[in-house]
Amino acid sequence: MKFFLAIFIFLFIICVFLLPKITLEEEATGGKDSEIFIQTNGVHADIVVPVKSEFKHWEIDFPYSNTKSKDSRLNYLAIGWGDKGFYLETPSLDDLKASIALKASIGIRGSAIYATFYPSIKLSPTFKSIKLSGEQYHRLIQFIEKSLVKNTEGENPYIPPKDLYSVHAAFYEAYGRYNVFYSCIA
Repeated sequence: MKFFLAIFIFLFIICVFLLPKITLEEEATGGKDSEIFIQTNGVHADIVVPVKSEFKHWEIDFPYSNTKSKDSRLNYLAIGWGDKGFYLETPSLDDLKASIALKASIGIRGSAIYATFYPSIKLSPTFKSIKLSGEQYHRLIQFIEKSLVKNTEGENPYIPPKDLYSVHAAFYEAYGRYNVFYSCIA
């Protein structure tokens, strides 16, 4: 068993370092561009969008009222998708346990979206700007909306966060199973 676990961890590490090196041909945007952002801590990546744009008002899907602060003055929304148990049991990487990482990597639990509001953004090596055409932004909207579980009233089921998370954040039920090959950076 230890041998298979060691092989799995080795293959995972190879995937983490090699798969991001694969590039795709850039799609021509054409038309009006919208700016979105990608933020990463090296382990997890979030899509960051303006809360309000001509294409979408994200506070409809992710209400400010679901955060502890309920602060509607925040202008940007980071949207992350991942293993529900990992999100709810690991507020920081310092809290990560091998059992939580293993369960997340093999996709045996459900997933969640972690939505965090920010007042502003600052570009850095871990926070990059991306330009999307209107059509590309609409595809992004559809992808995120299809990831959200809807209840019978058409609302996104909210998962109350633990006290250890940001007062500007909320969790939501999501479709899919996070695993080593289908992750927030896949």
